[in-house]
Amino acid sequence: MQLPFLSNESAPKQLLITGLVIIACWIAFQIFSYLTGIFIFAIKIDEIVTIAEDLKNPKAIAFLKYIQAVTSFGMFTVAAFIISKAISKDWLSFLRLDKNPGLIPMLIAAVFIIVILPFTNLLTSLNNQIHFPETLKNLENFFRSKENQMEMIMESFLNIRGFGGLLINLIIIAVIPAIGEELVFRGIIQDRFTLWFKNHHWAIFLTAFIFSALHIQFLSFLPRLLLGIVFGYIFIWSKSIWITIQAHFLNNAMAVIYYHLYFNGKADKNLELIGTADNGLMYSISGALIGTGLLYLIYKYYKKKVIN
Repeated sequence: MQLPFLSNESAPKQLLITGLVIIACWIAFQIFSYLTGIFIFAIKIDEIVTIAEDLKNPKAIAFLKYIQAVTSFGMFTVAAFIISKAISKDWLSFLRLDKNPGLIPMLIAAVFIIVILPFTNLLTSLNNQIHFPETLKNLENFFRSKENQMEMIMESFLNIRGFGGLLINLIIIAVIPAIGEELVFRGIIQDRFTLWFKNHHWAIFLTAFIFSALHIQFLSFLPRLLLGIVFGYIFIWSKSIWITIQAHFLNNAMAVIYYHLYFNGKADKNLELIGTADNGLMYSISGALIGTGLLYLIYKYYKKKVIN
């Protein structure tokens, strides 16, 4: 039986083609989402250029959500399927979709995502205080302007009423990214880096760095880098993609649910400041210590399974 055409290629070449496939899927699915979205939401051609600025228009918001959902699904989930089929005959095993990580570590990972929240708030606060040298000031201003633009769009996505709107947001912002991004970053990129460098520590850090950088959100680079590193180690220990998908989903879902409650007047805005230097620094320290202990429990669980 003929092997997939990338199976015997070097890890660097597989990574290069992975990047090209992701870019191709991003372009193709973005074009597809725009073309289909124009008809689905009755958007006029001349409205497309300014639609991202019309964030108080429900039709514009629905259109932008559709664009994000379709593009994200294609760029990551479809790309992961294409790449895995090109490298391995058994794409389920290649992406670590065939292994049950176990209920106990899944529960521990879920608790970790919750208790580490104050520490990620602290990292976000510290991240916001980082400034580039004067020679790179224009670059910093560009990053901050893009961050503000993304924040405005995301707030318009999250400012909804009713359970139906919440469910749609959970699918777009939590389910689709959690599955697609984990398949690509942990299932393919980290795995290929490990094969290349023969060192999973370097592979985890490089993948987490790329994972955080590609979100183009400078003010949340550090907390996303941390989570990328944590997901990387959990993936190595468990040899299953499901546990990182679950952790990624929960991290995003908590933000969606929190802002849903906030915009509906049922949550305090200051909750997102818990753990920062001005609001409960001890929560951040305690969360980091407990989180470290929980990660150790996950590590010991899988180490014991291997020994047994």
